[in-house]
Amino acid sequence: LTERGRRTYGDSKLRRLRLDHTTLDDSGLAHLRGSPALRELRLPSGITDAGLDHLLALPALEDLELAFTDVGAASLARLADSGSLRSLTFCGMLE
Repeated sequence: LTERGRRTYGDSKLRRLRLDHTTLDDSGLAHLRGSPALRELRLPSGITDAGLDHLLALPALEDLELAFTDVGAASLARLADSGSLRSLTFCGMLE
């Protein structure tokens, strides 16, 4: 991520973010921790179980979309049990 991107993703007022057509990876998701109001998130294919751990720090996250990621069932279950998630869409999982 660029410095400008880090500031944008760390915006506490950010509600919706589409990163599905980017090269963002797990380490880039750490910058979302500063976005407590984030409700909708679309993620690219470079995300793994380690990246999903960062999403547990997003208390308002309601809608998550994953496509062609290397995320396992255990991580998805942990995220689903985190509380606020209402919709989880995924396709083409690599595991």
